[in-house]
Amino acid sequence: MRCRRSSRARETSRRWTVPPIEARGRALGTRRSAHGGSDCQRAVRHSHSMTTAIFGRDDWIARLRDDVSRTVASHGGLVMVSGEAGIGKTTLIGASIEHARSLGALAAVGTCSSSQGTPMLWPWIQAFRALQRALGPTEFDALSAEVGLDPTELAAFDDRGGVEFTFFDAVATLLATISHRHPLVVVIEDLHWADVTSVQLLEFLSRHTWFERILVIGTYRDTEIDPGREAHRALSALMPQAGSIQLAGLELEAVGALVQRVTGQRPPASFVQRLHHRSGGNPFFVEQTARLWASGHGEQALTPGVTDAVRSRLRPLPPQALAVLQTAAVVENPTTLRVLAAVAGLSVDDCSSALAAALAARLLRTTNESTYEFVHDLVRETVLTDLDSATEARLHAAVVNALDDHPQAVLPGQAADHALRAGDLIDSERTVDLLIAAGRDANSHLDLRASIDFYRRAAALTSDPERRTLIRLDLAGEMHFAATLNRSPRADALALMTEVLDEATRHSTVTAARVALGLHSYSEVDRDRVRALLRSSAASLLPSPLPDADDELYRAVVEHLAEIARADADYESLSTMLSVHHAVLWRAGKAAERQRVVAELQTVARRHGDRTTEQFAASLLWVTMLEQNDPGYLEQYRAFAALAARYQTPIFAASEHIDGALIAGFRGRFDEAWERSARAEEVLPQEHAFGWALRYLHWVLHLRRGDFDQARHALSLLADSAFDYDVLSAAQAAEEGRHRDAAVLLERVDENDEGVPRILYDRVLALVAAGTGHGELLARARERMAQWSGTWSVDLYGMDLGGPIDLYLGLLDAAAGEQDRAVGFLERATRQAEHLSSPYWAATAQLALIEALPADDPRRATVRETLMPLLAELDVPGLERRTKALVEGSSSAAPASRLDGNAFCRQGATWQLTWDGHSVTLPHAKGLGDLHTLIAAPGSEIASTTLLNPHRDPQADAAMRFGGDAVLDDTARQQYRARLTQLDELLDAAGLAGDVERRDALLAEREALIDELRAATRLGGRSRRLGDETERARKTVTARIRDALRKIEGVHPALGEHLRASVNTGTFCSYRPSDPVTWRLH
Repeated sequence: MRCRRSSRARETSRRWTVPPIEARGRALGTRRSAHGGSDCQRAVRHSHSMTTAIFGRDDWIARLRDDVSRTVASHGGLVMVSGEAGIGKTTLIGASIEHARSLGALAAVGTCSSSQGTPMLWPWIQAFRALQRALGPTEFDALSAEVGLDPTELAAFDDRGGVEFTFFDAVATLLATISHRHPLVVVIEDLHWADVTSVQLLEFLSRHTWFERILVIGTYRDTEIDPGREAHRALSALMPQAGSIQLAGLELEAVGALVQRVTGQRPPASFVQRLHHRSGGNPFFVEQTARLWASGHGEQALTPGVTDAVRSRLRPLPPQALAVLQTAAVVENPTTLRVLAAVAGLSVDDCSSALAAALAARLLRTTNESTYEFVHDLVRETVLTDLDSATEARLHAAVVNALDDHPQAVLPGQAADHALRAGDLIDSERTVDLLIAAGRDANSHLDLRASIDFYRRAAALTSDPERRTLIRLDLAGEMHFAATLNRSPRADALALMTEVLDEATRHSTVTAARVALGLHSYSEVDRDRVRALLRSSAASLLPSPLPDADDELYRAVVEHLAEIARADADYESLSTMLSVHHAVLWRAGKAAERQRVVAELQTVARRHGDRTTEQFAASLLWVTMLEQNDPGYLEQYRAFAALAARYQTPIFAASEHIDGALIAGFRGRFDEAWERSARAEEVLPQEHAFGWALRYLHWVLHLRRGDFDQARHALSLLADSAFDYDVLSAAQAAEEGRHRDAAVLLERVDENDEGVPRILYDRVLALVAAGTGHGELLARARERMAQWSGTWSVDLYGMDLGGPIDLYLGLLDAAAGEQDRAVGFLERATRQAEHLSSPYWAATAQLALIEALPADDPRRATVRETLMPLLAELDVPGLERRTKALVEGSSSAAPASRLDGNAFCRQGATWQLTWDGHSVTLPHAKGLGDLHTLIAAPGSEIASTTLLNPHRDPQADAAMRFGGDAVLDDTARQQYRARLTQLDELLDAAGLAGDVERRDALLAEREALIDELRAATRLGGRSRRLGDETERARKTVTARIRDALRKIEGVHPALGEHLRASVNTGTFCSYRPSDPVTWRLH
């Protein structure tokens, strides 16, 4: 049966004999894309073989090859390939067609068109033309006649009722008939432009030719599907019946390979990284950008093809969605719904609807943090290119204004840039404020070039001469810091400081005083001029008489200027004055006052968004609390750690680890201290100027443990420190017991006291006086320290934690023969150490107490019973040597005695070991406990993770040994940090409300979260994986067991020899004696 012919069919029948040029191209499977090129043509041009030009699509190529092979052998089906323009759909289909033809199948391609006046069923017309050419007119016409179909009916088909099914059935029958002779692959491209009848025919064929050797492949841009169009609704309804291939951007490696193929040169890895991010891996965008880059146009250039492709996706958007995209392009960062709504001037509901349209068009995407970002930067760049200058300036100004309600919407440097781009729409002094904030932020990231640039711009922009001078003062400080790091010439900084000093004399006394305070710490500047400027300013600011001592004058001026800043609500000036005030107050006995200053400093910094100063103040607060014997120092340190974890500021990430190492060493946890030190070294900037903190930390840790050789080496690395090296050398000598050498060094320090850390000096003086018994030194040391009884020796902003002052007073009194007073001080020092959870200093004080008590005093035995378990836990060789020499001159092991049977038994703080009839006693050590566990299970392999954590849940232990997953994934990590931010806000509210119970509960939760984050983080902030714990356990347990074996060999060589031959260590440990051994283990 033939379908009805119309006059239109007769008029167009000649096209079947001589196809138009456009139809010829499309019948061959090539097409014009929106950007003016053909994907297949590009694929053919760039490769001698279709598959060699396809990068990063191996899985999808294999999938379509399998579909083609199945069609040739058995039956076909329907496959839908989707993706944005230029993603490589046609290139992928071209590879499949090539494979089909190599297997003897026929391939016919039709492409939908977006042109107006395109006839109905246009892609099918092209496909049948291709079949006619492939089969030849004679065979094709014969087969068409056999099924009663005149192919010219497609060009004249109308969808008036009654003929659609009959016509569709005739088409399906014709294709099935052809497939009986030749397997058939039919490709319909660009279905997003298809008429509804073409989609309905596709759906009909997919249901009625499923078991024929016909593979139908459709392609469409999923970014351009509009549910409001009937054809698109029909296309969506078809999806469940089809196999689906959704093409995404190429991976980084494939982008690099494609660039090399296109340009003929190996691109730099950094360029590939940026191009991958910018293009989203879209092959067409990659090719276009790579060609421009290779021809010398730079990597930021945009080709007309790229911009046209993006614009074709922007045109269908409603105006409000386009406005939100423009807003997002200007904001730049991944940002939230509320920020976008505020900047765009829309309600949250309207903005949400506009974002939904942009998401559906695959122009934006959401992140794990519920923010919105562009799918790739080329979309953003195209949107920005189309913005007129007035609209762009208005949006930049809107971003700045939105900061009032959303201060974290953009980074400080970006906020300053928005203000500059907004021009006259933002008040110039507001722009200056943002430039200064950007300078501070850049400083915290050690980006001093950017920091200097921000301060220069601020100084040039402000219209206030006095403010300009103060900004130039900060600029000079940044330049001097950069010179210290060998990043810029020092002479430039000093020249600017001199200019600022000259300018200050022409300004108000307040500005002059601030300049003098800012310059007084720079020794290269004319000190007499600075001092004179401060005194002349103070004469106008302060009542007479002025303090004679410079330090007292500085303090009085700072306090006065701070009061002025408070009254004016000038938080920037107040922050500066409080920082200077803290520095002026750094001496013994001022901890309580310093605590009040830094607490206010932290509040002020938080109020005006100065994250650097906020963290600095938090790090100083725990130091002042420890100095005052306040056990809350640990909680305050954790609060600082929370800020460092939240803000991720590089210098404070290192500082948090250094502080953690200092506290761990203070408490006698030296393994933890060295681990935290290693983490700090990973993230600390490489400049030598920053290394002194680590070098000082290493020296202190070696000195505290009594590893004097290592301490001397660490000390040699501090020879170029900013403070007096002789006082450090004196401390080393005094700790080693070389008191006369230390006394000589202190005499040299006395001759030139410039830059001497006075609190450290007083402590060394006390050790020298007590060690030499010199009456004059004893009196001098006691006079300097007595007034600080009950506090702790803390210097160098917390880098030097030197023990309780009462410990040194006790040593002085013992050396002076004041036994009762010495015992009282040393007992108080012990209690203070226990109060601050410091077993190390408790043991140190107890050992000094034993030394101070007469040999026949029964309290010696009592103190010794408390001391020995502490020493067993601490692993401090220096204290162990002193104890060994003190307690009756005996070794830590009891004399061997003859006993029957073999035993490995713990008795309180000691172990009794018997082998071959000889018994010894050793103080408890974890390695001995490990050996006991292994001996109790001879022949069994016990995981090192089990020995390290014997009470761990078995399933968790198995996961630790065999798992490699991250302890916390990215989502969990973000949730933890979000909760930390929320907890800080809740803590502020609880503090204001005076709700102590609520505050304590929130503090406990925050501490737990911080511990979890720290446990999940490796060196340099990388995620810790479960497998890392296994390696750490192996190293720790192996070291513990080896140390225990060395101790056993020292007192019982025969037992040591047996155990060393029988014990295996590693990831799994075991005890495997050559002959069975019977042990008594309890």
